[in-house]
Amino acid sequence: MWSLFLFRAHKKDLRERQCFAVRNGQQRSGRPHRLKAPGGAAVKPQLRRARHPNDLDIAPQNASSVPGAERLHRRLLGSESRGKVRGRIAPAGRVRDFARRKDTLEKTIAKALDRLLDAIDLGSIEAKADNVHMPLPKPSGEFEWTQEAWGPALRCSRLSPHAPHCFTTRHLALCGPADEAAASWKKVAATIGLEPQRLLRLRQVHGARVIEGAGATLETASHDEWPEADVAVSNDPTVGLAVRVADCVPLLLADRRTGAVAAVHAGWRGMAVGAPAAAVSALERRYGTRPADLVAAAGPSIGPCCYIVGPELPGQFALQPEAASWFLQGHTLRLDLWRATHDQLRRAGLEELRIHLSKLCTACHTELFCSYRKEKAGTGRLAGVIRSVYGQKREDPKEDA
Repeated sequence: MWSLFLFRAHKKDLRERQCFAVRNGQQRSGRPHRLKAPGGAAVKPQLRRARHPNDLDIAPQNASSVPGAERLHRRLLGSESRGKVRGRIAPAGRVRDFARRKDTLEKTIAKALDRLLDAIDLGSIEAKADNVHMPLPKPSGEFEWTQEAWGPALRCSRLSPHAPHCFTTRHLALCGPADEAAASWKKVAATIGLEPQRLLRLRQVHGARVIEGAGATLETASHDEWPEADVAVSNDPTVGLAVRVADCVPLLLADRRTGAVAAVHAGWRGMAVGAPAAAVSALERRYGTRPADLVAAAGPSIGPCCYIVGPELPGQFALQPEAASWFLQGHTLRLDLWRATHDQLRRAGLEELRIHLSKLCTACHTELFCSYRKEKAGTGRLAGVIRSVYGQKREDPKEDA
């Protein structure tokens, strides 16, 4: 459309330039332009009189280089040619019209250009609320994003049929001012259908100590009063289990047969002492869980892409027979917590198809997750929460998970 407009304007300018050149040829050449009468005799040209000092002539002297000048002159001065205006003073009204018409012309052109640019630049953009939100990273495996009242939450579709659970994002302030943290924990508890006083939270110490939800003190006001442990287990549907992380692995487990559940916090120290395997052993001892009946889901944590460690760290994993494959040597030494989680669960007896890793790196997505390595001590915390729904044995677990 714009190119057609330019083409038509160019043709019109060419026509006017030709007419202007004929009318003013004598002035440009500096000699008379002799015309021939029908009989062939030369016709003496009419000499132009001197210009009146009050002429209103807005055309430039070299008008041939500005072909639109004549058109503008006619349009602004009531469609009269320049020759008719010379020799008399333009009325005051015409001078006022000149200013007004110029502004009007500029506004008209500006509006036309705005409409054109809108059509070109903005035509493919839809005015939807989703356009103002940053897209969520895609997790691997059987994970999916759900929208809660407080923001996006991550869930494992293979774990959902057996236990209400979720992994939170940084939309919730789970640490910091007491009032704000309490309000956030209330939202977390509501996500799995509980009141906040029924949510067991841990004072995590980077070990493998296990605590049972049924016998724990739940109604505690501050972090210092939470029980000290890194693994929590329960088969009570009135109790929820929660772990907090900011790069460490939040691991959730559910028994498809008994309904028992576990929540695990495991960083490098937790992996070194076998926290994931400790959770499986606790479920076996306390609730008669068979490892093959367990479904495991590991939420966002720091990935091997970002977890740079020192050369002394492999020596801390002497108790883990697969540890040599968890360290990746390149320009730097990096630790793969995702593989460590998988290998410990496989060694504990879980089936391959029931181990699910989200593989979302907290350090790569700090707009959504909290990362201690990336943001240091001022960062927040994410949570992994889970609740049992059965509280009793089921002899025939579903085989589809």
